[in-house]
Amino acid sequence: MEIKGRVKTILPIEQGESKNGKGWKRRDFIVEFKDGSYDKLAAFTARTDAALERVGNLAEGAEVNVAFNVESREYNGKYYTNLNAWKIELLQSAPATDLPF
Repeated sequence: MEIKGRVKTILPIEQGESKNGKGWKRRDFIVEFKDGSYDKLAAFTARTDAALERVGNLAEGAEVNVAFNVESREYNGKYYTNLNAWKIELLQSAPATDLPF
């Protein structure tokens, strides 16, 4: 699946170690997009090295096209859904906010 929108927020990298001792990293980012005449938000997760690097090079306000997979899992009778970004394409850089005068 793909979606086009503007980066609203980029959250810090989270990292840890799984039960089997393997290290992991993830970084979430929020994209604002239009659905008809309504503005919507989608929270994406970057897990691969390539996606993590790409998110690290983005700025809030940048226009992007995000390719992602939808994944759900069950834990204690509740279901959780992630939007896992695997490709992030910069369409337009964020507008400059600090203008030298």
